Amino acid sequence: MASGLITLIAENQSFQVPRDVLAKSSLYFHAAFESGMAESKTSQFSFPNFTAHQLAMVVQFLRPEMTAQNDALNIRTSGFNNSCPETLKILEVLDLVDAADYFQMPELIQACVQRTSHFMDELFQPKSIRLHESHNCDIFSTILKEFVKVSQCENSRVSKLFSEYTIKYPHFILRPCLSDSNLQRPLINLVISYLSRSIICIPDEDIILNIVLSWLQLLESTQFYTDDIIQCFLQCIRPGLLS
Repeated sequence: MASGLITLIAENQSFQVPRDVLAKSSLYFHAAFESGMAESKTSQFSFPNFTAHQLAMVVQFLRPEMTAQNDALNIRTSGFNNSCPETLKILEVLDLVDAADYFQMPELIQACVQRTSHFMDELFQPKSIRLHESHNCDIFSTILKEFVKVSQCENSRVSKLFSEYTIKYPHFILRPCLSDSNLQRPLINLVISYLSRSIICIPDEDIILNIVLSWLQLLESTQFYTDDIIQCFLQCIRPGLLS
């Protein structure tokens, strides 16, 4: 091992980064080096919960000159089979957010926020919306599922960004375009939370009614079709504002 280099490992792939670069960029590694934890003494850190692709993207941010040709960067977001390039871009940057949040890397998180904002701005252009609707990809349900994940991040900047777009485009992001197998209580709670807000942007209240009824129809054959969830959805409807 070269002096001053730290080896990061995921999925049997390893990446080397100078110790001082990690200490400067990541609060996680700074604390690890200061505390003298075992990994800092062996100069090897293994991350079983990350993919090699995630780690490669982090290393590319830290050492762009060293990783441009790395095979791990050519691997698309793991476990996701989708031909829509915009969906893959969003998933990739959110994979990077997950790693950046874990390693507590403020500059990388800020870069991810800017990149995500750019993707979302492009996605919600009228022409782009029509394109995604026409080829029936699941980009909007992907955003909803990922919103649940980023809302659990330690750093709230990405979650705040998703919140802004959900408030602005609830008729796309909050509609139930998920399969039964993708339903989870945190996701349902998030949908109810936003549907019940008076600040969401909709042209008329009928949109909320249609979204609520669609969700109840989807939930009817699932374990989530309970009295309390039904009541929560129905309370999102404001009858006095219906046309």
